[in-house]
Amino acid sequence: MISRLQHTFGVTVQALNWFVSYFNTRSMFVRQSCNSSATTACNYGIPQGSSLGPLCFILFIVPLSSVIGSFGVRHHQYADNTQTSIAALKDDLKVNINTLKKCTTTVHQWLLHNGLQLNPSNQQSEVILFTAARGRQFVDDVPSLQVSDVVIQPSATIKSLGVTLDRHLTFDQHVANVCKTCYFHIRVLHHVPQSLPDDVARIVACSTVGSRLDYCNSLFVSMTDSNFKKLQHVQNTLGQVMLRAGKFEHISPALIKLHWLPVQQHILYKQALITFNVLHHNNRSYLRDLLTIHNPSHNLRSSSHHLLSVGYMQSVSSSCCYKQSAATN
Repeated sequence: MISRLQHTFGVTVQALNWFVSYFNTRSMFVRQSCNSSATTACNYGIPQGSSLGPLCFILFIVPLSSVIGSFGVRHHQYADNTQTSIAALKDDLKVNINTLKKCTTTVHQWLLHNGLQLNPSNQQSEVILFTAARGRQFVDDVPSLQVSDVVIQPSATIKSLGVTLDRHLTFDQHVANVCKTCYFHIRVLHHVPQSLPDDVARIVACSTVGSRLDYCNSLFVSMTDSNFKKLQHVQNTLGQVMLRAGKFEHISPALIKLHWLPVQQHILYKQALITFNVLHHNNRSYLRDLLTIHNPSHNLRSSSHHLLSVGYMQSVSSSCCYKQSAATN
């Protein structure tokens, strides 16, 4: 770790000495009830629960990005969660799968060389094939992927940072999971308004249920109407509980009183706000590179409206991407 800080990130002199003193002379022991084991020196690992622990771990595995990139494989890293992906046509699928296998094998070797362990058999390593719904019947399922002598079978869904992704990116399973969790909390909240002030009860409702409806909802822009109806029914039920409204009372006045936008309108508002900040405040440069300002060939009244260029998309899945949805909505 000290060598990586010094040679990879250029940490020297006093700052490096701080890290040396932080990692050196640490010890550990095990305690059960009133009995404690002998103290032994802790020469590896990062102090658990420390504020510097996550940062040090990220700095330690930074070279892993270059290892994966050397195979031309796309990847995303979030703390100890590393996801690799590769885009391929039907005819090139087998070649790309072999490339992914070689990349995974090299990653495993790098981890072993750096004192870390890849655990493919603990249900945290998954494989999934995303395909367009139109040509799904012409594409064979992904063969099993072998990592560290462990065969990983393809999954129908995977969970990425709390979002359940299926093979067609319909978000059906994710919506079902969100609704199940929200209804559980709503049943609990049904008794809260009777014992808490209205403003406090609304804060609790927004933090336990509203936050789950809003989490990563920018992904739902082109979702099916049936899924939107399921999420809207959750919000309607929550509004009735908060205002103690009857089951057959109209919900629109309740949503207005609570200052809640309907689910689908709130998603459009959120994406419009993100796009506005991207264009006018230079936030999220990785999103700014995806957008193109529309420049008409003639001087039109809409020339000063800063419209976005709507490109041609070949599939329904590609029309759901941020570039297309930001320009059309």
